Amino acid sequence: MKIAIDTILIPLDHIEPQLELHIYGDKKQTIYSLENEFAFENGEAPIQILEGQFYHYYVNLKGIATSKYQIRENVIVKNAIRKDVSQGRISPNIYVGSLPLTLFNTETNSDCGDTIIEVLATKLGDNDTITEDSSYRKNYQFMLKDIADKCTELLMQINSPVTQNFQIDFNKDSETIYQRFAFVSTLINTNEFNDAIHKITSSPTTKWRENIEFTDTRSIGRFNSFSIKQIASRSNRVKLTHPIGQLNDVPIKIETSQKVETTDTPENRFVKHALEVFLQFCNDCLIAFIKHNYSKNIIEAKLLIEKIESHLFHPVFKEIERPTTLRLNSTVLQRKSGYRELLTAWLQFDLAAKLIWKGGEDVYKAGKRDIAILYEYWLFFVLYDLMKEKFGINGHQYNGLPYEHLIIPTNDGLNVMLKSGQETALEGVFNSGGRNLHIKFSYNRTFIGGSKYNIKNKSNSFSGSWTKALRPDYTLSIWPDDLKDEEEAENLEKIVHIHFDSKYKVQHFSIKTDVEQGIIDPDNDLNDRNIVIDSLEKEKREERKGDYKNADLLKMHAYKDAIRRTGGAYVLYPGNVKHDPYLGFHEIIPGLGAFAIRPTEGENGISELSEFIDNIIIHFNNMASQQRRHSNSIYQTHSAVNTHLINEPIPEFIIPHETQVIIAYYKSQEHLNWIQSRMKYNGRIGNVRGAMDLTPEFIGAQYILLHNENSEEPIIYKIDQTPTKKPSVISSQDSIFTENRPLYPNSTNPFYLVFNLLEKEDNFLDKAYDFKALPGYSAERDAFAFTCNLVELMNVREH
Repeated sequence: MKIAIDTILIPLDHIEPQLELHIYGDKKQTIYSLENEFAFENGEAPIQILEGQFYHYYVNLKGIATSKYQIRENVIVKNAIRKDVSQGRISPNIYVGSLPLTLFNTETNSDCGDTIIEVLATKLGDNDTITEDSSYRKNYQFMLKDIADKCTELLMQINSPVTQNFQIDFNKDSETIYQRFAFVSTLINTNEFNDAIHKITSSPTTKWRENIEFTDTRSIGRFNSFSIKQIASRSNRVKLTHPIGQLNDVPIKIETSQKVETTDTPENRFVKHALEVFLQFCNDCLIAFIKHNYSKNIIEAKLLIEKIESHLFHPVFKEIERPTTLRLNSTVLQRKSGYRELLTAWLQFDLAAKLIWKGGEDVYKAGKRDIAILYEYWLFFVLYDLMKEKFGINGHQYNGLPYEHLIIPTNDGLNVMLKSGQETALEGVFNSGGRNLHIKFSYNRTFIGGSKYNIKNKSNSFSGSWTKALRPDYTLSIWPDDLKDEEEAENLEKIVHIHFDSKYKVQHFSIKTDVEQGIIDPDNDLNDRNIVIDSLEKEKREERKGDYKNADLLKMHAYKDAIRRTGGAYVLYPGNVKHDPYLGFHEIIPGLGAFAIRPTEGENGISELSEFIDNIIIHFNNMASQQRRHSNSIYQTHSAVNTHLINEPIPEFIIPHETQVIIAYYKSQEHLNWIQSRMKYNGRIGNVRGAMDLTPEFIGAQYILLHNENSEEPIIYKIDQTPTKKPSVISSQDSIFTENRPLYPNSTNPFYLVFNLLEKEDNFLDKAYDFKALPGYSAERDAFAFTCNLVELMNVREH
């Protein structure tokens, strides 16, 4: 039974008589007292507090505040500034598990002993209240078991290069013993394992065997040939009162055989052997825990030992002998319910007992249960499976070197190559149905901040962050496979990064826009500024209290805006509410959002993320997507090195680099009169010398600069590009060339490209320009038309 209390009193008589530790919380219903029997059964301390809350403590000696004893400070415990009393603050944040509070004597500065309290998780609950998560134990064990299952599954693959011939040194490997124990515990300390043993003991496989025993000859009902031979030959005989033929005597007892049903089968011998091996492993761990004074782990080991012993004490196993061989290919072991599950657990145990995890020390070191780190690791395996399923890829990399599996052999065991802060990647090629895409799923990929070389050369081609280095938890990178490598994809703006961040501390992600929350009225913005400012101040106060929801969203903005070529950034958190991602424009990327993924059996929210990945694939198959068009525009914009500067005002709708100007020649004053009277300019086309190219630069030009060897200043007109007035090809026999007003001088070409001209805007392009300094000009072809953009033209203006 568990009861909620406002203040807990912990006697410390083992340190000094009448010494007491008092703990109380800032909020009600945040401290619990658990019955010792139930606490022992779950391997927990009887005094329990909740994560994410704040607590205070003080120490009394004989009912009076004392300064003789203090609790050692750490990241969770902070003592008061006052030195005349022993009091302070306990802030577990997202720490979950056994929390040892070490008392020390301030007079001698020596440790006096530990008192252990339990910090319970609250993030995996099913409601909005701040209460203990009733499913915490189940979810925590589920994540551990799921990780162990996936790791051992990798090891059991047929094509695994790993050789499993390691021996566990319980003296040398003290730092990894609990990791191994935790892996094994997740295999055999489950309801599935217990159910399997129950099925075996309830309906064990049996066989018939012959029992040989000596039986009184007089009690034998039927004789067989073997019995008759014994009557004739066996010693220790007795004379018959009435001889039978020549038979004068018979043996008192003869051997007889009887068929009996027995459970002493090879399969049951294997079951007993497996349980004994499990028991021996746990006993070895217990000895190591006692040696290193891991009090919390000692309790867990003892509980597991008791459960295994209770299975072994079942009457079914009493008559079962030790196995001489293990027939693992037995159809009973492989198919019969109960035996099948135990065989699987055995195969996994053999590997799990040898499995170490360099990153596991962050999860459960010395009884600590860092559920936030564990959630991050568990999400990696969830996403790893999802990416393999969606894209059919199977390659991995570690420190830039390819390797086939996530587990590699080391000197002290089989190491899981998964550690917070260490990059791991899954990479391959995916045929999306329309095109081949290169897929790379990374864990802990670091995007380096800035680059002096690229900044100096004003290049946008390199990958990484604009400012400081950033490291999302998970990154999905996609680029066309016909490119040489990822570096080329970055250079050509053809790669898209999609980031996911594990946020265990977020319980309910419900970010809404200011309009959705009713903070501002889109139809009335008179007081919106002050209202929004008040709202932001409120958010800042909430963040100081520990509500980081807005900060988490801003972190996603940081990923999206700072990491080059990012298409989206999304929070993954253990919630239970579906959210639609925020779309940057009209397509699935660019975007922001959150996905609720819970560590539970069955529906855990991964289906929404799976659907999102499906939509990403559909998006990349759309060759006409806005995102693809946008990336092409970015490449074209940044690939050109801009050394020009324009300080003159120009119309806002004009983009100088995209505005083309035709540098054209007029033959004579008569030609110029014809141009200005009709507001048209004609250029030769076809296979003739000096013909205009029918290119987008000519046809789509917006301005024309007219010059002649006798003209003092160039004449500039705007070209009419309205749909009905766009440039068109016109025959030299058209009326515009043949009518008098004035007559076109000397029409020698059959067809011309004719432009409709407009007067240019006032005060724009009103200077003289040295067009002969432009790259397209040639003195030998002075009469040939060519094009330049507005930036190039304005940079040759004459001052």
